[in-house]
Amino acid sequence: YSGDGGPATAATMDAPTAMVLDDAGNLYVTDAGTSVVRKIAVDGTISTVAGTAEYGFAGDGGPATAARLARPDGIAIGGDGSIYISDRLNSRIRKVATDGVITTVAGTGMKGMSGDGGPATAAAFGYVSRLAFDLDGGLLVSDQTNSCIRKIVGPL
Repeated sequence: YSGDGGPATAATMDAPTAMVLDDAGNLYVTDAGTSVVRKIAVDGTISTVAGTAEYGFAGDGGPATAARLARPDGIAIGGDGSIYISDRLNSRIRKVATDGVITTVAGTGMKGMSGDGGPATAAAFGYVSRLAFDLDGGLLVSDQTNSCIRKIVGPL
């Protein structure tokens, strides 16, 4: 991928998968092919907000731009402006807070189907795909491997 800091029309991506607009009109795009999340600002500039383009899992508790993701697939924006990413092949949901710090909010990283009713970080998911918030602030997660939609209740 390329183009950070320049016009989005001149940037390259490798498998943009999902996108969401924030309240300010910025567009966030998961680029599964390079394992990054990009932001296209309202002025048309593009930047990376999560991922290093190195496939894997690392970086919780640090800057999202130094973290490793594994084919981010889905994306949603929380009520506080935080970005939620389905880290597909890591079987986790990651959160980029408004200060740019990334954490895991759901999933153990082990593929499976367990943990309903308990802490989201102790739950096992398959390949997590799309994300959406419901009207109550719960995060809905499409788990393709297990052929189901799961709900994570807050606070996230």
